[in-house]
Amino acid sequence: MKYQIKNKSNIKIFINLNVLIFILTSCLSSAVDSSITEISPNPNIKITTPTVTQAVSKTQTPIPSLSVEDAEARVLEFLKTNTGCVLPCWWGITPGITTSDEISSILESFLGLVVSEVRYEFSESGGSLLMRPLSNGIRVGIQYLIHENAISMIYVKTEMTENTYDLVYADSFYQEVMSEYTLEVILTRYGKPNQILVRSFSDLAGHFNPFQTLLYYPDKGIVVQYFSPNGLITENDEFILPTCPPIGHISLRLCPRFKNDIKRNTTD
Repeated sequence: MKYQIKNKSNIKIFINLNVLIFILTSCLSSAVDSSITEISPNPNIKITTPTVTQAVSKTQTPIPSLSVEDAEARVLEFLKTNTGCVLPCWWGITPGITTSDEISSILESFLGLVVSEVRYEFSESGGSLLMRPLSNGIRVGIQYLIHENAISMIYVKTEMTENTYDLVYADSFYQEVMSEYTLEVILTRYGKPNQILVRSFSDLAGHFNPFQTLLYYPDKGIVVQYFSPNGLITENDEFILPTCPPIGHISLRLCPRFKNDIKRNTTD
């Protein structure tokens, strides 16, 4: 199906997903009164010196990182199979259930794929892990938020790279690895979404015309985004907006469920 847009009018649909996390803590302190009772010494009482046993403190066992080769193999396996999870579960991480310690245990094993320390961060409120491109060119970035010690949102971005700076969109290997998240598979598996949102820019018509399609399932806690570089084309001197971009990169936003619809702003 194709939509024809005459007069080359601009299409701008902006999607805003705002996530707000409040963490409330409180502290109580109490004063303890002490009293001293004077005791007279008794020579008949035998005094023994107690033996002090030092308590052994627990130390956290460090989680070993995988080798680069093993980490790359696991990333590919997880992308293809999602470890048997069903969205919004991702790589064994379930929003609303998985704790901050558990997600750290999962993601820390991939630190061998991180270029530097600025590429990852784990904290009480959330974290991120941006992997360098794998030897096959696929790059994965993961961000997450924490609320009440449980994962409240996961954002996963995948893309195919030619090098550190250039992206590749028409790549058969990427499409094979991400075959479980194509537009056709998502619609077949999860049905009609509550909303379908598109974003493009007719004033950028040319060789590179960014085009985004989002499938929004608030009751399932799933947003799937498809980003294509050439979604807007010209045909018979008119702009054509295809509803099914043939190539592109896939991103996911996952959470227990969305309470509010995505707000859309349209500018002609």
